Amino acid sequence: MRRYLIFASAGLGLLMYTIDATAVAVAFPHFMRELHTNVLWAGWTISIYYIGVTIAMPLAGNLSDTFGRKKVFLISLIFFTGSSLACGLATNIYMLISFRFLQGIGGASFFPTASGIVSDYFPENRQTAIGLFSSIFSVGGIIGPNLGDGS
Repeated sequence: MRRYLIFASAGLGLLMYTIDATAVAVAFPHFMRELHTNVLWAGWTISIYYIGVTIAMPLAGNLSDTFGRKKVFLISLIFFTGSSLACGLATNIYMLISFRFLQGIGGASFFPTASGIVSDYFPENRQTAIGLFSSIFSVGGIIGPNLGDGS
């Protein structure tokens, strides 16, 4: 039972990451209006997120092997959640871009560490567990734009 709870926790982290990656694109008009910015600066909110992901994801796997998957996953979860809160409280586009970068760094650790955790807890059904775990990307891709629309 414990390993299914761990699977659900790791899956929830990955779902948050996927929703966050897809929700911003449809929220463009809302935060352009609220933060009094143009499409060029608003576009950086997506680009900078993926720059953070690109920088952090290769390092996350190595860090999880060195310090432990659970520890890296929990630290990234706290970092991602804190930067998500900061994004929601941003009062200008420059703050939002900065916090989106930090959010990308925190979110990048979810996939390599959570995949490793799932593999560790389901060694006999590893392929099935990773397949189910990876399907969370599709679910988040459906939920994210609907949450980002805000209407």
